[in-house]
Amino acid sequence: MRIVKNGKEPAYVRELVELYRQGKLPAGRLADVDVYHDDDCAIWTGGTCNCEPEVKVRPDRRHMRRDD
Repeated sequence: MRIVKNGKEPAYVRELVELYRQGKLPAGRLADVDVYHDDDCAIWTGGTCNCEPEVKVRPDRRHMRRDD
């Protein structure tokens, strides 16, 4: 998978950076992020992302209680 095309990163990379700047992605820790690409996005055929995918940060599960 290529991330940069013609010196420009795809929209989802820019959105991830913005989420980090807003404090929605934790610094120094891993976070689960879902990136939902359009059906006709070139990423599905080995190309560079050419859509405006939806990006969602999953909740931090470390604070969730598991009921057995």
